Amino acid sequence: MRHVKLLIILLLFCCGEDSKKPAGYLPPLRDVFELELSFGAENVKDEFLLAIPQDIAVDEAGNMYVTDEDRIKVFDSNGKEKTIIGGPGQGPGEFSSTPKLSINDDGLLTALAGSSFNLFSANNKFIRKIQYKNEPLYNNYKKEKALIRQFQPENVCSLSETERIVTAGAWKELKDGNLVTADVIIYEKADTLIELVHHAPDNIKGLRDVARISLTSGEQKVYAPVHHKFYVTILPNKHIAYTHSFYDAKNDNNEFTYTIHIVNLENLQEYQISLDYKPVNIQKELSSGRYNEQGEKVLKSFLKNMKYFSPLSSLLYDKELIFAVHDMYPASLDILLKEGETSEFLTDIFDSETGKYLKSAYFPFNPDVIKNGYAYRIKLGIDIFPQIEKYKIDPAVYGK
Repeated sequence: MRHVKLLIILLLFCCGEDSKKPAGYLPPLRDVFELELSFGAENVKDEFLLAIPQDIAVDEAGNMYVTDEDRIKVFDSNGKEKTIIGGPGQGPGEFSSTPKLSINDDGLLTALAGSSFNLFSANNKFIRKIQYKNEPLYNNYKKEKALIRQFQPENVCSLSETERIVTAGAWKELKDGNLVTADVIIYEKADTLIELVHHAPDNIKGLRDVARISLTSGEQKVYAPVHHKFYVTILPNKHIAYTHSFYDAKNDNNEFTYTIHIVNLENLQEYQISLDYKPVNIQKELSSGRYNEQGEKVLKSFLKNMKYFSPLSSLLYDKELIFAVHDMYPASLDILLKEGETSEFLTDIFDSETGKYLKSAYFPFNPDVIKNGYAYRIKLGIDIFPQIEKYKIDPAVYGK
């Protein structure tokens, strides 16, 4: 078993002065989604009715995999019931909680629940279950990196049965004895772990305490940036794109940029895409009058620790394009908006092969999935039953 540290070779595109949107920049496209299908609240068998759906994945054929009630409900491209995978439990093919899904182009389905995941074939047959706390490879990694907490995966994307990308969090002790959060991306390849990224603060200045744990030396605080999360999407030809909500957001004298990293998993080379952006001022959002009482409470809780939202809230891929969706939380939750209010999510669009910025568009929501020209979301609300919505994306979005 081996641990390999990534040697990063940077080929910079769209950086420095080029991070500005180009001359002749066109206004963002609007009205680019058209609702084609909505289902799950009625006209399906009782066992397929959606109760509290948490995640959705879509395969190449357009089949939709929806996690709900600690199981996976599968619908075809027209929203018709197909099958149910797994259920509550600790055994093979079962889930300790509602799983988080990813599916590769070959239909390999990964369902992460807690610190374990189940792997299913393209025809929904169980392959194997991995519990990270029992994996010597990851336990050795944790010791090598002096991580305090149990290795906690946050997202797992399988490239094949023996290769996967894992984003995870843990706690790390600094030289001064303080504990901080560590965010990592690991490329797992057979019996080898390749650490692609390891982010952790080197001091606690500007951080907030997010947890308290009991050690032999007594109770100790754990510190973290206000918002720290990786967004990762799988690209063709063994490439990935990622960005971090804290470490890849820069403010240089009120000139704001974010960075997306593209990594070639074959040779571990990397290049970066950087682009300027206008941050969302939380105080202005609070004063906009768009939010209900609950939404205003959420915004006020953010204001205690931050002035602006993070630049991005998701990173998606489809048809050779990378979609960088700007953060507008809590506008992403309809239940926090006043009746009749809607949201717009500015989305920057890049060529995944060249790193070139192409255009921007306003999306009416932050899609859970973009696949083969369609956007999908789980729609939730106070006075509606949960449902899945499928939207056709205007071809102008894909034009280069």
